[in-house]
Amino acid sequence: TALLDAISDIVFIFDEEGMYIDILTPKEHPLYDQLKILIGRNVEAVLDSESADFFVKTIRETLDLGKTQTVEYQLELDRGRCWFKGSVSPMRSTFNNKKAVVWVAVEISERKKLESQLRQSQKMEAIGILTGGIAHEFNNLLSPILGYSELYINDKSTDNPYKAGLEQIFIAGNRAKNLVRQLLAYGRQSMSQLESVHLGDILNDAIKLIKNTIPSNISVETKIAPKLQPINGMPNEIHQIILNLVVNAYHAMPDGGRLLITLALK
Repeated sequence: TALLDAISDIVFIFDEEGMYIDILTPKEHPLYDQLKILIGRNVEAVLDSESADFFVKTIRETLDLGKTQTVEYQLELDRGRCWFKGSVSPMRSTFNNKKAVVWVAVEISERKKLESQLRQSQKMEAIGILTGGIAHEFNNLLSPILGYSELYINDKSTDNPYKAGLEQIFIAGNRAKNLVRQLLAYGRQSMSQLESVHLGDILNDAIKLIKNTIPSNISVETKIAPKLQPINGMPNEIHQIILNLVVNAYHAMPDGGRLLITLALK
């Protein structure tokens, strides 16, 4: 009993066909009663077919190899889909003339969540750096386009028949320049630390960046309270939160409508 009480993880004993021979867990475990009724049943009668096949395959591979295996897997529980790490070892003894394994299960859902958040953070940093690099190159290409078009537009010495077209090039180039400025700002934010930021500015930049990807049947409006004080925050994180909120919002509006984003002091 003392040994059982010291067990923090769940220990299963399966036979070679996937039947629960025994389950070792302290009585205080929240799943104790639910786990004990599994004894004598097969995983195929308890788990979904994909999970059951995984368990049986892992058991048989462990017995064939004759050594411990470590596996990670997901199970659908009442509280949702959870991640587990299993250490599966062959047993020397048999049960009803059938080989058996010991399967020690440890829940690692929180660890998986943190790993996912870290990967997402690294991905956003990489995207920010890449975005900044592309924007710099694009800015270099825009400079002569804007420079020469402005030079010929302002040339008073000749009657230029292409002036109207050049003016359109200049206008389009300036729009592209503003977009590049936003991309460069996003690239800089990806490497930023905690600093004083104006939420209104970040909100406006985020909306400008994503607006063209929003379906045309959705109108986007912002309502920013005047004279908001700056806060301490990480611009990239705030920028990403705003983008995620907007994306989630318009995905929830398949029939279109009005998307209002309000920024105010509560």
